[in-house]
Amino acid sequence: MPYSPKVVIAPRLAGAGLRAFATLMEQPVSGLVVRDTLLRQLGLDSFRQVDVSHASTDPGPLPADARALPDKDQPDAWQVLQDNPTPCRGQAPPSIAGIRRAFLDGVVDPVHLTERFLRQWQSSEADKPRMSLFIHLNEADILNQANASKARYAAGESLGPLDGVLVAVKDELDQVPYPTTAGTSIHLTPAQSDSTAVARLRASGAILVGKLNMHELGSGITGINPHYGTPRNPFDPTRVCGGSSSGSGAIVACQMVPLSIACDAGGSIRMPAALTGNVGLKATKGRISNAGAADLVWTTAHVGPIGATIDEVAAAYLTIAGPDPRDPNTLHQPPVHLKDWARQDMKGLTLGVYRDWFEAADPEIVAMCQAQLRRFEVLGAEVREITLPDLDELQMAHLVLIAVEAAASQNGYYDSDPRKYGHESRMTISLARGLRATDYVHALRVRHRMIGRWLNATAGLDAVITPATGMVAPPLHADAVDLGESDMALAASMMRFMPPGNLLGFPAISFPIGYNENGLPVAMQALGRPWMEHALLRIARVAGAEVPRRTPKRLYRVGPN
Repeated sequence: MPYSPKVVIAPRLAGAGLRAFATLMEQPVSGLVVRDTLLRQLGLDSFRQVDVSHASTDPGPLPADARALPDKDQPDAWQVLQDNPTPCRGQAPPSIAGIRRAFLDGVVDPVHLTERFLRQWQSSEADKPRMSLFIHLNEADILNQANASKARYAAGESLGPLDGVLVAVKDELDQVPYPTTAGTSIHLTPAQSDSTAVARLRASGAILVGKLNMHELGSGITGINPHYGTPRNPFDPTRVCGGSSSGSGAIVACQMVPLSIACDAGGSIRMPAALTGNVGLKATKGRISNAGAADLVWTTAHVGPIGATIDEVAAAYLTIAGPDPRDPNTLHQPPVHLKDWARQDMKGLTLGVYRDWFEAADPEIVAMCQAQLRRFEVLGAEVREITLPDLDELQMAHLVLIAVEAAASQNGYYDSDPRKYGHESRMTISLARGLRATDYVHALRVRHRMIGRWLNATAGLDAVITPATGMVAPPLHADAVDLGESDMALAASMMRFMPPGNLLGFPAISFPIGYNENGLPVAMQALGRPWMEHALLRIARVAGAEVPRRTPKRLYRVGPN
């Protein structure tokens, strides 16, 4: 049966209407009726009838086929990356490689760059409307890191390519000396230790500049936050950055830092990257440790980078990926590598396109993605028409898992005083409480069955190609800025291509392919087979070398020149 996007019939709610509806959903009787109605409209009744015979709740480690492994004589990945920088057309943002050269040549030092960053951050807060990039920022801590990096360079003891590079982290990952709020106003206890991803960045010498703003509980696609303000899209401050890693996308796009670290349980790395003109990588489940990430979602959550270019994302990937005893899911992975990074063509790559799904986006996005696909073919890629199974079931299983786990993560906190949460989060938790324990187990079994079906459907492919989002960055409505909004139809369009990577645990990357007639970024997604990150990085690299980069309207550039 041809794929047709499910039509979501639900009103957009904002302001006083959102407040009233959230309160209604929390009532014992009326709330039950509203929840049941919404869940039926989303397709829960038919989802409950999906056959899951012989499916387990735990699929175990994802398999690695031969293409996921490095060559026996594979050169050092860091050397490959440094010897083969990706050319950048147009107005290039500051790069890790350029910053590193400036430090080594004495053109600038980490303290000077950090002081420039602090001035630019202050400017971003003073501008109207303010950018609202950070939840927490400790200037003394940042300058201490910068001075330590400067001393290492002066002594000829640099820790490597990331030493002195400014990196910002989403407030969903533990980072000393800050609390991990997950975008709420209640989780305010300072972290006792760094998350694994942050610890590896710190060990590399990166200067960690604070905790980035995000959609409360990571549960929305706009990035609107009623507690800490809403980050603005640097390409048009009247539009959203995407969620939930809104600050992570915006800070890289406005060129304040070349790299940020985010989390992705339903597109929260790839969507903000797409809407702000960056590259975002969600690796295979178990490739990058989740240790030290906020306990919001467990089954579908991933930690990963957002970078100004593919080179920044590759550098972060090499730094934070790999086995970690703190996260048992990471202990079964093949080696991390950048096989074929240096190639400038697409020869030997087979790309799958499920045409009905590919075309389920706004016409301007579909047209640009089709043009990019033709360029891939000219560069040697084989494009194969495919069919992918059960997309509606997959998306419903993903919704059930993230909703139930997010609600469960707030047990106790929410019951003590739901008014401490934003209205959208209250709606999400109320809706999730309308699901049954059997729905959750059923979704896990659907996931297990779906992994096998998608492995069969993508056999012989290097990646499945789709648009990254169904539309460009939508407007930030005035009635939503302070209290938030709920727009299920918008969320369905924005997230249409995201859930398979999360539910299945397959790697996926979003990368820019140009701008629409209003100057807003447009992005493509490549969804790979397990442990095939190197192929996705190569695809994004080839595309990135062709796209002329533009300067955003909100520019707070921090670089060596």
